[in-house]
Amino acid sequence: MTRLLRCAALVLGGVLAASTAMAYGLNITATGDDFTFVSSNGGAYYGGANWDNWHYADVFGFSLAPGEERNLVFHVHDHWGLNGDENPGAFLAQLDIAPGSGLMWETGGATLLTNTNDWLYALSDPLAGPATWYTPHSGWASSRPMTSGVQTNAASIWKHTNGGPIAGIADDAQWIWSLENFTVEAPTDVWFKLNRSVAPVPETGSGWLVGFGLAGLVVVGGARRK
Repeated sequence: MTRLLRCAALVLGGVLAASTAMAYGLNITATGDDFTFVSSNGGAYYGGANWDNWHYADVFGFSLAPGEERNLVFHVHDHWGLNGDENPGAFLAQLDIAPGSGLMWETGGATLLTNTNDWLYALSDPLAGPATWYTPHSGWASSRPMTSGVQTNAASIWKHTNGGPIAGIADDAQWIWSLENFTVEAPTDVWFKLNRSVAPVPETGSGWLVGFGLAGLVVVGGARRK
């Protein structure tokens, strides 16, 4: 029995080690008005096939592991130059952690959307030097249809102009932009980053499975001894 339990412990240790070492998927579906680029861990900015067309989102895939820090910065450039009161350089995104990974956002759940609580923006490129980060904005009063208050994927000037929400992003994701957008000196470039981290959570299903496996080994060992 002692030898059997020792083997079971080794099996369990191998399972846990493999689980810890695994990297899981992080999929980001994002768009920006007008240009959107992403940098991972300080690397060069790059865009997807729709980097210059806000009507469609791009999907960016990254690996993610428990305890890993992956710093993502999104660069949004407004093609029309100085932003007017109805033309902010805005950003819209949905971040999904692969199912079954045992990971979740520290806010809870495997999906995180753009909003004014979990994101920050800067007016200078953080890859070029120190940047000051601020809380973004997501609403304004306008004479245009569908533009009063918070701007979501399901109800915004972008949805009104596009004839529908941006595909692949949840309806309640908010378009976000800088507070400086409505000043004369409004920037044409804004940088966004997530103000949240990913935390590992207990995988209850896996724990029960391992537990039942160990119990089965003990029962089989007892039967053999008899």
